[in-house]
Amino acid sequence: MKKRLVAYFSASGVTKKTAEMVAEAAGADLYEITPKVPYTKADLNWMDKKARSTVEMNDKKFRPELGGEEIDVSAYDEIFVGA
Repeated sequence: MKKRLVAYFSASGVTKKTAEMVAEAAGADLYEITPKVPYTKADLNWMDKKARSTVEMNDKKFRPELGGEEIDVSAYDEIFVGA
C-alpha cells in the first residue's frame, strides 16, 4: 500500500476543508504548510493593493518565510499539494 500525504496551504481556511476531505478519501496523512508570520484579515484583503497577500501575488520576489514543523517527504510515495 502506498503511503500518501496531503500538504496544503490555506490562509483563509477554504483549502483546509478540501485538503481534509482529500486526505480522508485517500487514506493520507495531512500536513499544513504555514507562514512563520500568520496572515491577518488585513493581510488577506485582496482589494487593497498594499495588502500582504496582494504584494506576494504580484511580485514573485516576495514570499513568506515558512513556519511550523518540518516534515520528511521522502517517507511518502504520493504527495498531493493544495494551495
